[in-house]
Amino acid sequence: QTMGQLINAGVPMLDTLLITGQISGNKLFEGMWSRVHSSVRQGKKIALPLLKDKLLPKSVVQMIAAGEESGKLGEVLDQISAYYGKQLKDAIKAVTGLIEPIMILVMGTIVGFIAMAIILPIFKMSQIVR
Repeated sequence: QTMGQLINAGVPMLDTLLITGQISGNKLFEGMWSRVHSSVRQGKKIALPLLKDKLLPKSVVQMIAAGEESGKLGEVLDQISAYYGKQLKDAIKAVTGLIEPIMILVMGTIVGFIAMAIILPIFKMSQIVR
């Protein structure tokens, strides 16, 4: 997402690669973007070092290569970002969908124990009174 926005804003490619690596927040990705930066500085294409690193899916690297060839790298990166953003939202929705019933069961169990802790002594007291 960052790289696409920087490219669309007209930031030079070498600066874009440096910034993308620095703000990735992950040492593996930072190293990957550093290697891509070195490769591009030597006049090579972006996709070559990305294929070697294997941190990105092959399909993404192929899309980046196609975007680089067509001169529409920023647009391609925006599309990739939108796709993975939707995938992430769907995954989060699925996980929260699984967590909700589990939380209801846990809360029901806790309420059941509290109710039993209150009701059982009352029943015992009523049996003693008889």
